[in-house]
Amino acid sequence: MSLREKELYEFGDFYLDVSEHRLARRSGESVQLSEKTFDTLCVLVRNAGHLVKKTELLDQVWPESFVEENNLNKCIHALRRALGEKPGMRFVETVQKHGYRFVADVKRIEPLAEGVFRANEDSILSATYLSRARDSADLAERRVFDRLSPPATAEDGHPEMSVTATEAVPPEEPTSAARSTLILKLAAISVILLASVGLGLYLYSEYFSNAVRTGGKRSFAVLPVRPLNAANRDDVYDYEIGIAEAVIHQLNSLKGFTVRPISSTRQYSDIAQDPIAAGREQKVDYVLASNYQIADGRIRVTSQLLNVATGETDLTYKGEKPVADLFAMQDAIAVEIGSLLKERFSTTRNRPTAKRGTDNEEAYRLYLHGAALADKQHHTEVFKAIECFEKAIQLDPNYALAYARLANAQSTVVGNRSGAAGEQYPKAKAAIEKALAIDDTLAEAHSYLAEIKSDFERDFAGAEREHKRALELDPNSPIAHRMYSLFLTYLGRHDESLSEIKTAIDLEPASVLNQLLLGRSLLFARRYDEAVTHLERAAEMDPEFLYPHQSLVIAYRMKGDNDKAFESFLRSRIIAGEEQSELHGWRSTYALSGWDGIFERQLEKAKVQERNGKPNYNLLANLSSELGRREEAFAYLEKALVQHGGLTYLKVHPRFDSLRSDPRFDDLVKRAGFE
Repeated sequence: MSLREKELYEFGDFYLDVSEHRLARRSGESVQLSEKTFDTLCVLVRNAGHLVKKTELLDQVWPESFVEENNLNKCIHALRRALGEKPGMRFVETVQKHGYRFVADVKRIEPLAEGVFRANEDSILSATYLSRARDSADLAERRVFDRLSPPATAEDGHPEMSVTATEAVPPEEPTSAARSTLILKLAAISVILLASVGLGLYLYSEYFSNAVRTGGKRSFAVLPVRPLNAANRDDVYDYEIGIAEAVIHQLNSLKGFTVRPISSTRQYSDIAQDPIAAGREQKVDYVLASNYQIADGRIRVTSQLLNVATGETDLTYKGEKPVADLFAMQDAIAVEIGSLLKERFSTTRNRPTAKRGTDNEEAYRLYLHGAALADKQHHTEVFKAIECFEKAIQLDPNYALAYARLANAQSTVVGNRSGAAGEQYPKAKAAIEKALAIDDTLAEAHSYLAEIKSDFERDFAGAEREHKRALELDPNSPIAHRMYSLFLTYLGRHDESLSEIKTAIDLEPASVLNQLLLGRSLLFARRYDEAVTHLERAAEMDPEFLYPHQSLVIAYRMKGDNDKAFESFLRSRIIAGEEQSELHGWRSTYALSGWDGIFERQLEKAKVQERNGKPNYNLLANLSSELGRREEAFAYLEKALVQHGGLTYLKVHPRFDSLRSDPRFDDLVKRAGFE
């Protein structure tokens, strides 16, 4: 490649070689990026300091494909993670509703000579230096061990003579200098050997500790089945997600297997997704990557089981089935893949294969679509999810899973909307009772019933029974562990809560919801520094997710960092879609009156909502407590108790600390069912 064709950049601790498709740290360590994530980085770096609209990024990174904006969000998230973004060190800035801006200081590296480039007056680097340095180190180590190796033996039993002139010398008594050199070499060899042994012990201990944590199980991620041709991806839920979920059900029935749920792997649907990178992000031993092609009424599927540690293909599956009967096709492929893995790992089935719960193909599509929307935990998406679940139930009135997810979505609405408890919780209760009447073995349904019992009925003993029943039915359910953790936080059983959410993270490590709840568990345990770390991580995983920022407001305030708290507050308002004039009002209020001014302004807005028939008494009590208005706070808490809404954190929320010395607070805690 000529010098003119070289395109290199320097920013932060990184060198970007566009022409060689390589991102590396100054230390020489390569940074692994998927193809589309690398392309996204290139577009942003070339336009450093300028806004790049989302439409421009989609057009340049996916020029011949129609993809959803969600794919771009995933690339940005992967890029931020690879660059090691953290508070105070940003590379990519989100410009709300518009696009992204690369904000790091970028320098174009100009060529001086073949392989040598100048970034600025003070730095000259070799484009091949870092990789050569590593190769040289490997070569030096090999040479040391070559010196240790016995000489080769010829057919007559005598040592062969070296063909190297410097080696072809008669043996002689070593001199003092030679002896010193030999001692130094032996010392170097000893260091290498000790380092090797130490590394081996470290790797063994890491493997062993991981094996203990996961019970010695093998972990798998099943990626969505991707089309060979991305031109037509209308049937995502029939093929890409449907087949993957059927395979997950099969593998979950095998002894010694831990399989990531479809909610974790659904995000890897990009046709250019690097399966090994997905496997690393999911922290699994193996990843199953598949593609398909449809022709003449038949589907051809090719799957590869990849070892994440080595990158090697462990086994390959190829199958062809008619597509006329969708469920029969999905199940046949899943059974064949499951049988291959069962034989490969010499295991057995230890429980029945989970069923999809309906024979209606359209109902199943609607359920999968609704689940994908609900898992985003965004307000507008949850309402769309409710519509999907309701339509699925209309098509199949005995669809237990759809009833269960409908109940959970309706409960989520209560968390998103003030005054919604009276409207939504009865609907959620009816839906969950219907689900359990159809199938009492659904672990998720018991978790959702537990949520209703604790949050709406304040039956904490009954809620705990349901949580334990869910875990008994499915010990590997991240949902069951996550929801039990949340319940334990309500009760102030912080150590147990942290144990449960960490188990959920082991089962679903890339879940932003798990990371959020870990942060909140730490927040209510008054471990504010740790809480901030995990809440910031959740915010980085999904920059448009509102709840981490809301929790960061509390965590930073409890730490005494009011300015950081206000940054998080403002960010939450931006995500919620507030107008610039409103944002300017918050900034002015904080500049003039600090947090007391912010609380006053929030309180006034909450009172307007109350007058309009949409009261949020928990929020009103929170704000009154923050402002030191004790009587007002207790009056609102009494109303919240009658309203059955929002008192789940009464026992542990730091915002109520100013009220705890009052005997009325203990009485309120008892009447709320906590004691």
